[in-house]
Amino acid sequence: MSAMREKFGDISLVYIGRTPTVVLSRFSVIKEALVHAGVEFAGRPTVPVFDWIIHGLVKCHCGHLSGRLESESQWDLRIKKLVLFISMLGIGLSGVPVSESCGWGQVWQKSDPETTFFEENLFMTIADLFLAGTDTTATTLRWGLLYLSQDPEVQERCHQEIVREVGYDRPPSLKDKDRLPNVEATIREIQRVGNIAPICVPRQVTKDTELCGYTLPKGTQVFCNLSSMLCDKDHWKFPDQFKPVNFLDDQGRFCKRETFIPFGTGLRVCPGEQLARLELFVYFSVLLQRLEFIWPDGTGTPDLAGSFGLLRTPLPFQVICQSRDTTGQSK
Repeated sequence: MSAMREKFGDISLVYIGRTPTVVLSRFSVIKEALVHAGVEFAGRPTVPVFDWIIHGLVKCHCGHLSGRLESESQWDLRIKKLVLFISMLGIGLSGVPVSESCGWGQVWQKSDPETTFFEENLFMTIADLFLAGTDTTATTLRWGLLYLSQDPEVQERCHQEIVREVGYDRPPSLKDKDRLPNVEATIREIQRVGNIAPICVPRQVTKDTELCGYTLPKGTQVFCNLSSMLCDKDHWKFPDQFKPVNFLDDQGRFCKRETFIPFGTGLRVCPGEQLARLELFVYFSVLLQRLEFIWPDGTGTPDLAGSFGLLRTPLPFQVICQSRDTTGQSK
């Protein structure tokens, strides 16, 4: 994708099968499309094979869950324990009568011509929970372990910052975020070099529109080339290296980068962006507080090219997780 920008420029046209697809490869162009002309670029293209896969995955998961629930021996005891736990917390079940009517509410909505409730929306929402809500965070963690194991100095800098600001008596929490600039910068840099969604989620033009002097007909598919943008020499101090200083100013303070948009931007920005950022901060800060990640001797240099599918994932690797000595070193 980066080579495409060098050869064809910031805006290029390719055909994916019979579908004309416009590829945007510079931040200013992406911002013009997704932010300034957000409504015109707010559509999502229909990919039949993806619909087939997603529906199949959702039905498979639901069928598996249904089978588990039908087996009384599997869930009856757990339900009893759950009820006991709720009663111990002193939480009443006043919501039960409301929940019984939820099914009727859905039926009523489906019969309403102005309803916003559609089975398709339900399938896609569940798919988001399984795919966007789990795989992306897990994949970022894997890239993080790989890059951290290659750079002990970055690990130690983050660890010492956590020990200095938090100590060992408790795990880091969100209230510590502003006091851990090196940790935050390291997480963002892992996301940048990991680049798990190189082209972001495709968009579709909702009506005939113009972009930077080009006319895009309604229905045109649009890809945002994040790979090129995340390695743009005009925006990054060290575009081709793992360097958390890409997100630090000269005083060592964390600084946001406008060109860093791994979750997309505009009207269709990923709705789970804030949750993902919070999760990644908690996971990485706790890991860096308690563990050291070491690349095994004799295993050579890791392949950082990754594997491309729905996400860009690291190739299988092994890393040594060594506990740190946390005795007598509290803040």
